Amino acid sequence: MVVAAAARQAGRVITLTGQDSTPAGLPTAPPAQDGPAAGGPVPAPVAPRRPAGARGLPGEPRLALGWALLAAVAGGLALTAAFPPIGAWPLAPLGPALLVLALQGRSLRASFAVGLLFGLALFIPLLSWLINLAWYAWAALAIAEAVIFAVLTVGQRVLLTLRAWPVAVAGWWVAAEALRDRWPYAFPWGRLAMSQAGAPTVPWTAIGGAPLLSFLLALAGCTFAWLLLAPGPAGRIRRRLVPGLAFAGAAGLVLAGGLLPVDPVPAGGPTATVAAIQGDVPHARNLPSLLRATTVTTNHAAATEKLAAEVRAGARPAPDLVIWPENSTTSTPGSIPRCTRRSPAPCTRSTGRCWSARCCGTRCATPGSCGPRITGPARST
Repeated sequence: MVVAAAARQAGRVITLTGQDSTPAGLPTAPPAQDGPAAGGPVPAPVAPRRPAGARGLPGEPRLALGWALLAAVAGGLALTAAFPPIGAWPLAPLGPALLVLALQGRSLRASFAVGLLFGLALFIPLLSWLINLAWYAWAALAIAEAVIFAVLTVGQRVLLTLRAWPVAVAGWWVAAEALRDRWPYAFPWGRLAMSQAGAPTVPWTAIGGAPLLSFLLALAGCTFAWLLLAPGPAGRIRRRLVPGLAFAGAAGLVLAGGLLPVDPVPAGGPTATVAAIQGDVPHARNLPSLLRATTVTTNHAAATEKLAAEVRAGARPAPDLVIWPENSTTSTPGSIPRCTRRSPAPCTRSTGRCWSARCCGTRCATPGSCGPRITGPARST
């Protein structure tokens, strides 16, 4: 269809002719092609690339918010399982790893929610022993610790934008534990290192204390999260190589603690066997019954008698020293009937007071039976 139109502009009449009122004689744009030109190469799809100089983890979250919250709960429960009574110590790095997965790409508000759920999943079961005192004490302390952890978690989300974020986040764990250890309650429960009491990783504490072991465990968890968050199919092997090597190195470094020559005992050197008694406290629901002095002391005396029976049966070696905790008694042991009974067995060797299975810290009838003082390395029983 040919359209003719007349327009008055600047005193002239311009006649427009052509398809869709295109001025005649003027160049027109070539029609857009729906597909590639005949015989031309098909362009390959270009994968989105992060800008040069980009740092840290990708900004877009890999997990939907619902899955991220579930990952936070799973991370808190996994870390709880690393502690007694379950004692699955290899699960300790999984807690920091799942927390990173849940925080990746989240807003600061969502990061607070992630940290809160992680903290509740960690501290509610971890502090459940407080129900022996009062349920509200358990709930109040667990919630307070979870809120403090959630506030600190926002800082971890910011650290995920750094190039060396695995090292920074591992340092965050050490700093967060140090803060909770000093403020506001001076309550250090839930430290990563505390889950490794019976693990081969614990010798690291002889070199750098609990902070070093917590750092190494968190580093292993962060590098594992880095491996899981590595880019997808495009260049999969090449892009996963560095995170994989980092995780292998961090995990190997943690486990290498079992090879450390910590406190070696010289051949032929003196040793001592120390028995640590833990008699427990009454399973009460109020503070006066919980701290009933005679019951606490009697419990420790019973545990000591049980140790003596095992020693006489040959199930355990005879200890050189028996130690009770500081809250085992608040009065003179001799004033408690159960502790006034003497054992016919000779006292174990010690200095000062001689401890036997049933002397409860009182002096033995024959002080000379205590034997010489034992110095040097000690092993617990």
